[in-house]
Amino acid sequence: MRQFSVVGKSLPRPDAREKVTGKAEYSVDVALPRMLAGKVLRSIHPHARIVQVDTSKAERLSGVKAVITGTAAPRIKKELLDERPEHLRVLTSDKARYVGDEVAAVAAVDEETALEALELIKVEYEELAPVFSPEEALSDDAPKIHEEGNVEGNFDIVRGELTPAFQRADLVLEDVVTTQVQHQCYLEPVGCVAAVDTSGKVTLWLSSMYPSGIRLTLAEALRLPESKIRVIQTFIGGAFGGKISLHPVYPICALLSLRTGKPVKLVNTREEEFIAALPRLPTRIKIRTAFKSDGSMLAREAEILADIGAYRDRSPRIVMKMIVSADSLYRVPNVRTRARLVYTNKTPAGAFRGFGSTQMFFALETHLDRAAKELGMDADELRVKNATQSGDVTASGWRVASCGLSESITETVRLSGWKGRKGKKRPGWGMGLASSLYECDSRQTTDGFSGSVAYVQILEDGRARVISGESDYGQGWTTVAAQVAAEELGLPYEDIEVTSPDTDLTPYSLGPWALRVTVSGASAVMLAAQDAKRILLEVAGTMLEANPADLEVKDKKVSVKGSPQRAVPVAEVAKTAIFRRGGSIITGKGLDEPDTVGRYVETAFYGHASRACVFASQVAQVKVDEETGKVNVLSVTSAHDLGRAINPMAAAGQVEGGIMQGIGYGLLEEILRDKDKLIMNPNFVDYKVPTASDMPPIEVIWVETNEPNTVYGAKAVGMPPIILPAPALANAICDATGVRLTSLPLTPDKVLAAIEKQDN
Repeated sequence: MRQFSVVGKSLPRPDAREKVTGKAEYSVDVALPRMLAGKVLRSIHPHARIVQVDTSKAERLSGVKAVITGTAAPRIKKELLDERPEHLRVLTSDKARYVGDEVAAVAAVDEETALEALELIKVEYEELAPVFSPEEALSDDAPKIHEEGNVEGNFDIVRGELTPAFQRADLVLEDVVTTQVQHQCYLEPVGCVAAVDTSGKVTLWLSSMYPSGIRLTLAEALRLPESKIRVIQTFIGGAFGGKISLHPVYPICALLSLRTGKPVKLVNTREEEFIAALPRLPTRIKIRTAFKSDGSMLAREAEILADIGAYRDRSPRIVMKMIVSADSLYRVPNVRTRARLVYTNKTPAGAFRGFGSTQMFFALETHLDRAAKELGMDADELRVKNATQSGDVTASGWRVASCGLSESITETVRLSGWKGRKGKKRPGWGMGLASSLYECDSRQTTDGFSGSVAYVQILEDGRARVISGESDYGQGWTTVAAQVAAEELGLPYEDIEVTSPDTDLTPYSLGPWALRVTVSGASAVMLAAQDAKRILLEVAGTMLEANPADLEVKDKKVSVKGSPQRAVPVAEVAKTAIFRRGGSIITGKGLDEPDTVGRYVETAFYGHASRACVFASQVAQVKVDEETGKVNVLSVTSAHDLGRAINPMAAAGQVEGGIMQGIGYGLLEEILRDKDKLIMNPNFVDYKVPTASDMPPIEVIWVETNEPNTVYGAKAVGMPPIILPAPALANAICDATGVRLTSLPLTPDKVLAAIEKQDN
């Protein structure tokens, strides 16, 4: 087995010093000469036709440089809207579809003037009846939110024969759960700076997770050639999926810069974040499963009703992810999932860490907990009996090469003391178990490139530079890239720098979908480093009059194996290469292309769309105050099959942070609306999130399965930590109190009401 010198070590992040000293520059920190302040006028009505927008007074205000409305924005081709309507919102021109919809925007010499100008814009609305729930939107007499109706789409995925399976079942169990709207709560609001040059090229500095995709969709939205758009990624002050999409802020800011010829900064306020960003998709999930008496699952049906809000954004892909994930965690030969995506006059839903799996696994894992009790089995035994195994082809066609699901369950149970508590149970104390999976590097489309490209340069001073379009949005990509490059080149980790994405300078990236950055991005860096090292050794071989195959890189030198005195510094080789190879820096290229098939195909989402899956299990221990309903999380034990840990410290940080987000999702967080359906808690005072004082003791366990289809056998770890806490906590509350809660979040009032109902 290969021995590693850098990979597998807990090394600090390359950007740690910049962040802790405050030198890291975020999008809100970008300041350019003559920069204007941008602001957006948002609809005050949930559903209203826009009759007229009068901007004359605002335009006459001293200091105002531009006012734009939806009628002045470029007209987007209908075929683009049909193909990708989720990406192309700028300013609405026909009607407002939720409170917060973008109606107009201004650019002024300062923020105060811009805000004053917003007050001078007069919008004549014709109010329309709104709909605030999917059930209401589906009624025959419901007003249409979009011309084509209130249903964005339907899925009906069938595998196997359900009717015979349910007929021969010894137990058929059915549950219905609901999940809430959760905001990503990143500390840095969505914002950007846009500047146009004399050629008409627009450069944007923004904290997006997906600069390459933002460039493409901006070009479509602005009707500009792609060569006229440049996107530079700044440091990102949190994202968690919420900064993948083309927020209207970006094209609006670009339009204001194009109109004025000056740089413009446009940043959401915290209230705007809550009313107009893209929070987690709320759902209603009905799940029904057929079991044999020994616990074997014969069949499962699920129905998903998704409230996608006023616009679709990523909702179809999120719901699709819900479907295929549930079909792949356990061995279930016969499955059917039906889903309906429904528009309402509320904030559009979007991507959030977990991407649908948080909702679906809350339903599935609480459902299995109840099934175990009905079957007289322990919860871990039921899961292990049905667990997907290495070599399986799942109901969705995934080929599972490595799978540590069973091991993650058994290790979590063992180290949490799950078995030893039997017969020693105390009132109000409980433990709950949950499992999950997430695919790594999932191919999104049928055709086209679906991998990663990287370049590795060996610089004149002997250091190396990784050039990649992949983004670090907090998950630690720069750490992984630096470790992989250092490992392959034989250089110190500290001598590797990793560039930030800049669409004029770095390769195209497919974005951070399905944990692909660690898997595909690291593979490309490995190949690029190997290519750069090959060139380095060729040049050094000429200098040392040695066969390149007999050379090695060690202690910043290239030397002959077994003869360390015959050596030349890497820096000297790099300088020599410039003069002997046409003035070019040693540059290696790496191209990674997975052997997978597209997920979004006409074969009903069936096929090997992902080269690997990461599995995880978690036990939460709680104490429930039965007089108040308050749930105290006492400890969390979490086991993760991550293939191989490239940086255990960074991976543990991902798990711990995800668990805290998952506890917030499970117990606290929810965007609330009043009787008029206006958001009641659009700030960090009223919207409650866990803090450091709420952090329970966490034990993290690595199950290393050494995935054969990835670099160094590594998979990823980022998603399961946020998926597992909600079902684990619900199951622990049930263990502690005997009440089964099926509606998130599991707030004290819900817990107390359930306890009182049970007592009565």
